Amino acid sequence: MSTNDRKETRPWGPHARRIVIQVADYLGFDGNELPGGRQRLIRDIARVIRDEWGKEVLIVQKGKEDFEKTDKDGFRVIAIGSDTRARGDLAFARKARQILEDGDRLLYGSGEDAWPHFHQPAKAIQHGVWWDGPFPWWKRVVQRHRAMEMVRRTDAVLCVDTNFINWLRCQGPEGLALCRKCTYLPNYADTDKMGAISGEGHPANPIRILYARRFEKKRGPELFLQSLVYLHQMGVKSRATMLTIGGAETLKQLAAECGLQGSVKIVEEDLNGVYRHYQDVDIAVVPTLWSEGTSLAAVEAIVAGVPVVATPVGGLGNLVIPGFNGFLVTPSPQAIAEAIAALRNQERWAEMHRNCLSLRPSLSLANWSRNVLDWLRG
Repeated sequence: MSTNDRKETRPWGPHARRIVIQVADYLGFDGNELPGGRQRLIRDIARVIRDEWGKEVLIVQKGKEDFEKTDKDGFRVIAIGSDTRARGDLAFARKARQILEDGDRLLYGSGEDAWPHFHQPAKAIQHGVWWDGPFPWWKRVVQRHRAMEMVRRTDAVLCVDTNFINWLRCQGPEGLALCRKCTYLPNYADTDKMGAISGEGHPANPIRILYARRFEKKRGPELFLQSLVYLHQMGVKSRATMLTIGGAETLKQLAAECGLQGSVKIVEEDLNGVYRHYQDVDIAVVPTLWSEGTSLAAVEAIVAGVPVVATPVGGLGNLVIPGFNGFLVTPSPQAIAEAIAALRNQERWAEMHRNCLSLRPSLSLANWSRNVLDWLRG
């Protein structure tokens, strides 16, 4: 091993000049705050680095034009004017490398987006398989190449679920060997903000159901509404709340078309505002169709003590153990409705509620922070 190799493989904390996090979008492309699970993870990992190591954290992202600003947590953000669509990834990744200085350590906030301009040494975060949906064959081929290159060209990959690791393992002997670079660490919830429900008065009649998802087809909003229709046809009374980022008016129209306008409340809510809603529900539904990691909606419900009905997509199977803290069911209105109906049984609900709360320490922000710090040091 050369002297240079020994220098580059030393632990990050004691030797890094600063940590540079490269990600397509931390703030919005116009510089405004952007809600989202990836953005929250980047913020929290930056906090861990700053608070535990006292290191400067610089976040580099795309922008409609060049800008530099400090976010509300005090992190410096540099935006490189780029085509904000996927086609702009190549030029952005190349320009982002020019910001690096001697002694920096690089963390890719969404690893495969840096292809093909990977810098070494670097680590990467992988947020789950998103190419399992109705995509053309060529997009799957391109994404396979990008993902494989990410793992080849980085020192370590933090995976939010085991789904990506298992996908990698299926890519032949090389993929099996590359799995050794991957560490699984699920998403988390801030248990200081997310209180646990007491369990008294649950489940209510009508049963209270929460759907807390960004408005995207892959997140299953239409499937959820269809499930409520089926539930009504079963003679089960329910009240549902749909928390969404974007699409509220469209959801109201869809609910009206399903005849649900009197039993579904639709609210535009940011990531910080969802916490209070879990205190007044009996069940959370996560009806994902494709492209899922360890869903924040599922994690937050579990730490609140709310059983989860979910589909077996992506990392949801890492979070929901059937019959323990919820149900994993086929993504069909009938299956989801029947799982909801089964949770009207008070004894079954109470047992799952207790089981959810038993996972609270494991899925806490404090536990995640300790584990991510160990990964960064490694």
